[in-house]
Amino acid sequence: MPQVYICADPECTAWDRFVQQCGGSHVQSSLWAQVKRPLGWQAIRLIAANDGEIIAGMQILMRRVKLVGVVAYPF
Repeated sequence: MPQVYICADPECTAWDRFVQQCGGSHVQSSLWAQVKRPLGWQAIRLIAANDGEIIAGMQILMRRVKLVGVVAYPF
């Protein structure tokens, strides 16, 4: 049965392998999240894995904005 978990590791190599194998965009990679970090963005990944192998997931970039709160966009 698949397990779902959250990964906030800035350099998630397993996630990057998954993105590459699926033909994903660079904006889905942990490297992109690291590029966005100095601008105030934080990445988390919602990952579904089966026997330790990622089968689905999404990266969400979040940032706190004055007077608004937290804004986020998924990839």
